[in-house]
Amino acid sequence: MEAEWQMRESIRQTLSGGREEDAAITMVREHKVPEADVSVAEWVQRVLDAVDGDVMFPRWQAYRRAVGRYEVWFSYTVLAGDGTVDKRGLAWVVDLNLKLVEGPRDLTPRELGHDMSGQHRSPKSDAPPAVELIQD
Repeated sequence: MEAEWQMRESIRQTLSGGREEDAAITMVREHKVPEADVSVAEWVQRVLDAVDGDVMFPRWQAYRRAVGRYEVWFSYTVLAGDGTVDKRGLAWVVDLNLKLVEGPRDLTPRELGHDMSGQHRSPKSDAPPAVELIQD
């Protein structure tokens, strides 16, 4: 019982009134990148500044994996000068209880094309044909 209470108290202190997802994103954004001696948020901005093309739709998301464990994604779309569109992203694993951040790793094309429920985000060209209603 004491261990469970301590875990809940630790999570409460971590959250400080916010949602767990927000706390996980904040923990990643404030985490220091050892090689660059900057925060992840600053490092991500440097990555975006170095992209050849226009960066569109930058987005931070957190997905719960277990009690106090989240996977935090940063995804964005690049519109290159030649008109090609490329979706890119990074992921970190966060343990709110232990206050640990692991990563980043590159998101795979499959992950970038699917939402977390596993449903594919189909382009309009792959959409099923419209159904015509026939009334008697």
